[in-house]
Amino acid sequence: MFRDDGQSGATLNRPGLDRLRDAVCAGEIDRVLITDPDQLSRNYVQMMIVLQELERFGCEVTFLDRPIGRDPHDQLLL
Repeated sequence: MFRDDGQSGATLNRPGLDRLRDAVCAGEIDRVLITDPDQLSRNYVQMMIVLQELERFGCEVTFLDRPIGRDPHDQLLL
């Protein structure tokens, strides 16, 4: 579990997020479960940067409370 208790989702400079990104980059994680997209980031551009980075390393990201498909309509809603 990677948490950033007390850290704002408005920035990408968060210890828990950094550890997650490092673990995905090292191939230690191939799937990430997140309750809601705004738990990853409060900023859409930053969220897309992180999602693309995770996917580039072969990591699947699943939002549990708001599942997002791969079709263009779902991506627009994201």
